[in-house]
Amino acid sequence: MSGRRLCFVITNDISTVFYRGYLGYLRERGWDVTIISTDTGKLSALGESEGVRVVDVDMVRDPSPLRDLRSLFQLTAAIRRVAPDVLVFSTPKASLLASLAGWMLRIPVRIYHILGLRYETEAGLRRGVFRALEKTAAGLATETLAVSQSLVELVRDEGLTSRVSVLGAGSPFGTDVGRFSREASDIDPVDAGTESFLSRHGGRFTLLFVGRITRDKGVGDLLDALVVLASRGIEVVTLVVGPGEDELLDRRIGELSLEHAILRVGPVADPRAYMRVADVLCLPTLREGFGQVIVEAAGLEVPTITTQATGVRDVVLQGETGLKVPVRDPRALADAIERAVRNPDQVHAWGVAARARAVELYSTERVWRQYAEHFEELVAPESHANA
Repeated sequence: MSGRRLCFVITNDISTVFYRGYLGYLRERGWDVTIISTDTGKLSALGESEGVRVVDVDMVRDPSPLRDLRSLFQLTAAIRRVAPDVLVFSTPKASLLASLAGWMLRIPVRIYHILGLRYETEAGLRRGVFRALEKTAAGLATETLAVSQSLVELVRDEGLTSRVSVLGAGSPFGTDVGRFSREASDIDPVDAGTESFLSRHGGRFTLLFVGRITRDKGVGDLLDALVVLASRGIEVVTLVVGPGEDELLDRRIGELSLEHAILRVGPVADPRAYMRVADVLCLPTLREGFGQVIVEAAGLEVPTITTQATGVRDVVLQGETGLKVPVRDPRALADAIERAVRNPDQVHAWGVAARARAVELYSTERVWRQYAEHFEELVAPESHANA
C-alpha cells in the first residue's frame, strides 16, 4: 500500500472538522493524503494536526463564472501535481470542478462522495440548474458513494447515475461514540442562560433542536407542532440550538417564546451539553443526506423524533430508537411528541437502544475502516497488474 496517493477536494475548509482523525487514520494505513480546499486557516491547521498535505484553492459556493473558471484552472494544476490514484470530491461546487479536472486529467478512480441533494427541496429554474450540476459531477465520476441507502435510492430515481452505492449502513465520516457519550469527561455544563431557563421550568420534558434555522430543517413545522401541543394543554421545554439563517423563523421563535417555554440558544461549539439535558432530539427535516446529529444524540442515549425524509429515515428505527412522522406534518409531529411526553420509560428505552445501534453501525472505527478498505480494493487490481 505504501505510496498510494489519495486526494480529497471540498469547497470550504469549514467542513474540515469532519476530517479530523480520518485523514490521519488513512495516512497510517499507508496512503499519501492530500486535501484541497479554500484555506481560511482551518485547512492549514488540519494538515498540521493530521500530518497530511494541504493545497489552498479559492472556491466559492455560489455560481460565479469568472471565479469558477479560475478555480478550475488552479484545481486542475493542483491535482496534476498530486497525481492521485484516488480522487474523492464532495460538496457541490468542489464536486463540479474536481469532477471536471479529474476527468480531464484521466485520474483512474474519481469518487463523488455525495452528502445530500441540495436541490431536493428547490423548485423551478434553481432546481433544474442544481440538478444539472449534480448530474455532471456524478456522470464524470467513476463511481458515486452516497452516505445513506435512501440517498442511493433518490440518486437513482432522479436519474443522476446508476453507479451509486453506500458502504455499510451509511454515514459520511462516522461518529466518535466515546466523545458522544454520557461518560465523556470533557462535557462542559450548558451556558448560564440555558441553566437558568431550565431551572425556571422545573424539570419539564425537554425537546432539543440542533441545526441551521432554516425551512429545510423543518423549524417552522416544529413551531407549529408546539402550538398544537399547547392547544392540548401539553407544554414542553424546547431548546433551539444552531445558527440563524432565516430572519422570519428567528422572529417567530422570539414571538412564541413570549408565551411558551422556548429558548433560542444560538450556535454552540459543542452541542453535547445540550444533548445531555434533553429528553428527545426533534429534527423535523425536509431533506438530509444522513442524520449525523441523530447519531450524535444517540451516543448520549437521547432518542430522536424525525421525519421520513431522505437520509434521516435510515437512522431511526420506528418505535425502537425513536419515532418518524411524515414530512411537513406538524400535527403528526405533535402526536409523536405527545407520545414521548406520556411515555418516559419508553423514551429511556429508545435512548439506550439508539446508543447501542450507534456504536454497532456508525462508530468512526467502523466507518473509517469501510472507506479505507473500499479505497484499497479500488486500487488493488492496478497493483496486481503492475506486479
